[in-house]
Amino acid sequence: MAKPSKIRSGSMAFYPRKRAKTQKTRFGFFKSLKEGEILGFLGYKVGMLHLIAENKNPRSHLAGQDIFIPATVVETPALGVLGVRAYKKTKTKNFVVRDFLFKNIPKYVKKYYKLPKEGKGLDKLNLDEVSFLRLLVFTQPRLTSIGKKKPEILELDISGNKETQLRIAREKEGKEIVVEEIFEPFTFLDIKAVTKGKGMQGPVKRFGVKVTKRKAQKHRDVGSIGAWSPSTVPFTVPRAGQMGYHTRTEFNKKLLIVGKKEDIKKINPRSGFKNYGFVKNPFIVVAGSIPGPTKRFIAIRKGTRKKRRVRYPVEEIKEIVK
Repeated sequence: MAKPSKIRSGSMAFYPRKRAKTQKTRFGFFKSLKEGEILGFLGYKVGMLHLIAENKNPRSHLAGQDIFIPATVVETPALGVLGVRAYKKTKTKNFVVRDFLFKNIPKYVKKYYKLPKEGKGLDKLNLDEVSFLRLLVFTQPRLTSIGKKKPEILELDISGNKETQLRIAREKEGKEIVVEEIFEPFTFLDIKAVTKGKGMQGPVKRFGVKVTKRKAQKHRDVGSIGAWSPSTVPFTVPRAGQMGYHTRTEFNKKLLIVGKKEDIKKINPRSGFKNYGFVKNPFIVVAGSIPGPTKRFIAIRKGTRKKRRVRYPVEEIKEIVK
């Protein structure tokens, strides 16, 4: 509910507040300081748990004490590698030159997507004709508990020049990408996903406008939607409409645990996670919450912004509370 001092809430940067076109979110920008590393990963939201760790911030009044950290689990089954997408850079935009697919692509990927014919892979690639390369990968939701079979196909960026990108792509041909190769614990990530959908909502719930008094003509609406002259309704006026199911990016989420298959027993509750089931694959645990309901597709990349304040100053996890 809104306060008299806070008439409305909600950033103007997110207009128009329409439903997302697809749940398959992706990043268009990546940042790295090292040569030849894959800069992103894909996963599925599982649910939340709690961690106990020692506060390492010397300026905090809780320095040296154990703190309770809410955290989100993201299941990250290994990514399969389809091939390479070559780009040509111009003054105005980057356009796709061609997709160079590897051999022995799984049948269940071909079943859901019309892929070009498998050629000789990277043997036909001429580096003089392209500006940079990106890795084409596919997810494996059939290995999880979400009850989905259709994989997502996306691009992942590789740091370095095009010669380095080609070398990494050749190394990954016929192999899988595991999350522990890419991320390290106690680093920062950016997470992109589609939020929970809440359907059609009024301005009170959507923007937090004040509910008017008893004698007012309208109770759950703004007092005025605009001037008589010029007779127009500004887009800044809080109106009823779609709430939720928007694509959102959260920056600098602290990565607390990068779990392998041997660590699955440490996080799985006795009856499984609510609305999800049991984690069966490698996973990551991120401090705080992330957008979307359980089973939602999550795009992850290494942090791109400078972190000014660390909310959870920890360096070691003492206990996992299921």
